[in-house]
Amino acid sequence: MSRLTSTPSLHVKAYSTRNVVFESSAYSVSAANQVGPLDILPGHANLLSILGDCSVIIDTDAGEQRFDIAKGLIRVVRDQVTLFINL
Repeated sequence: MSRLTSTPSLHVKAYSTRNVVFESSAYSVSAANQVGPLDILPGHANLLSILGDCSVIIDTDAGEQRFDIAKGLIRVVRDQVTLFINL
């Protein structure tokens, strides 16, 4: 995915059942729910969704961070992305 901004403006925090597994700024987050794939970009509308069996891909300055999950939850509010993975 090509980047729409020159600086990462999303703040992403991912939790497992026991701890924080990822926290950083990002350009985008990609995942999938029951309807299909979804991409979170800066300025995305508020969102709360259950994630299905998918790969969550977080695009950062350090490259892509990938988490393969069986089930999860994503919440987006004002460029703050919170993920609960493998619930």
